Amino acid sequence: MSSPYPAAAEIHNLFAYLSTGHGNKFWSRVSPNVDWLVPGSNAASGHYHTLADWMAGAAGALNKAFPEPLQLVVTNVIGGGEQEWAVAELSADTTCKNGLPYHQQYAWVSRFDDKGVIVQAKNQGLQVRAYLDTELVQQALKQNPEMSEMK
Repeated sequence: MSSPYPAAAEIHNLFAYLSTGHGNKFWSRVSPNVDWLVPGSNAASGHYHTLADWMAGAAGALNKAFPEPLQLVVTNVIGGGEQEWAVAELSADTTCKNGLPYHQQYAWVSRFDDKGVIVQAKNQGLQVRAYLDTELVQQALKQNPEMSEMK
């Protein structure tokens, strides 16, 4: 009997696209109406009600601080298989345009459907939560002049 949700190995492979320059393969498996929360009080923190909002807001703006798109490396996956929820632990090790080292650790808590898509269920609230070092994000945003248009 197969599991109703993607197994940890499949989830690992999915998130690994974020480190290979094939991020579009990851994003194609995220529902466009997914709710995304970035807790904290920095300029990238917030509650984004669609994938497009998150890409234009937190992700898009933060990427402006780097000379190349941020690549996230999967360090661990917990969950999946019999569980619709999984946690992907990710890391980034790069340098901002102004020379600030950006050594970041992330934990993305995501809900999957039986097709392996990160989704939002009706009346279920937030479906992706991204936890990270918000002070480091604040430094990257503040020290790179391209960030002035963030909230």
